Amino acid sequence: MDYGDYFTRNDSLIVYPDKSIFVFKIKKGKLTGISNWVEKGIWVPKKDSSEINNRRNPADAKKKAQLLAEYYDKTKSSSGSDLDFEALFSGKTSGVNEDLCNKGLAKACMNLFGLKMMQYTPGLLTDPVKIPSKKIKPHPELIALSKKIIDLGEPEGYTVLGSYYFTLGLREKAFKTWEEGEKNGSLKSGTTKALIEFQEELQKEVDQEKNTK
Repeated sequence: MDYGDYFTRNDSLIVYPDKSIFVFKIKKGKLTGISNWVEKGIWVPKKDSSEINNRRNPADAKKKAQLLAEYYDKTKSSSGSDLDFEALFSGKTSGVNEDLCNKGLAKACMNLFGLKMMQYTPGLLTDPVKIPSKKIKPHPELIALSKKIIDLGEPEGYTVLGSYYFTLGLREKAFKTWEEGEKNGSLKSGTTKALIEFQEELQKEVDQEKNTK
């Protein structure tokens, strides 16, 4: 389906598939889900499955796991089985994300990008349709942040940058960015581009139908 950051702590495996948390207990080669979405589920390896080791640099992997564990401790909900979304969207965790982004955690940089995008794009939450007419120039801080995300080895930096361009009405730059993301291993760049194209085709059909009436 997708990939996600993860780390292990004692007998637990904590996975960040996207904007949620999957928490599993590891026991006798099985994973038992204990958090939302995976609760009471049990996962066992398929008999014909093969393991692929994508770890290229053990030191970098260890550092990333340590930073992700720190992120988990500082942003989880009181139950520990979900993100504290209220703290995230209210900006209470902005300092945490900025600190961990500076330390080299791409996930924190992605969160920071979203928060700063809301800050630098008036009307993003209230009336996003009118944003292109305002002709807002891309903010240099967001451009630099997206480059940092990519340099940290997270190809979804292309996805968020392309989405930012598209929000501002810069369609051509958005599509070029998503295409570059696809070439560099981004899974979401391609799906985002395809979704936008589908919506645009659907809108054309609606407009043509209106004109023929």
